[in-house]
Amino acid sequence: MGASNIYQKLKAAIGNDYGVFGLMGNLKAESNLQANNLQNTYSKKFGMTDEEYTKAVDDGSYTNFIKDSAGYGLAQWTYWSRKQKLLQYAQAYGCSIGDENMQIDFMIGELMASYPSVLTALKNATSIREASDCVLTQYERPADQSESVKQKRAAYGEELMKQLIGGNIVTEEKEETTMGFTNSPLVGYTNISPKKTKNRKYDITRITPHCIVGLWTAKKG
Repeated sequence: MGASNIYQKLKAAIGNDYGVFGLMGNLKAESNLQANNLQNTYSKKFGMTDEEYTKAVDDGSYTNFIKDSAGYGLAQWTYWSRKQKLLQYAQAYGCSIGDENMQIDFMIGELMASYPSVLTALKNATSIREASDCVLTQYERPADQSESVKQKRAAYGEELMKQLIGGNIVTEEKEETTMGFTNSPLVGYTNISPKKTKNRKYDITRITPHCIVGLWTAKKG
């Protein structure tokens, strides 16, 4: 796992490379894309490595994960209510608090439930910088949101784009099609089932369609 796995999962949820790399650039700035990353200043304060802190949370020997104010994980979740939800999600998931896939799923769910405007922006972004700035100011919201920080995070996104997909973002253009007139002989085709109900007393008020998968040919006779 790592950058490639994160990209694939976020791409499946967001669908727009600009949005994906804008988000990933921020994650790189926050945790260097390490799911078990404990905020550096707290690692020194607690005297624990990333691995030691993660293990202590997992086995229950460290019980202040929610309220310790330490940034943790891919997005460096810090505020107590977000860390509480992350811990509960990991427990329900049945995995380590530092599990990468779990954190990505949690992040996507968090965006959908609590930051829908950010998710919409990521899906519709037309540049990495646009997406990155949105994540910085509305999702991560660090104390320093200066221009230099914005440039650095967007640059991380650009680097990841080159590393993972070679720097070529292909956007899908939506084409609108309008059904026009056709000379198909099926346009006016009517086939009355031999199993129809004869001498119906009441009007039909409900039709239940059924789906049949396979190759079919419509023909008369």
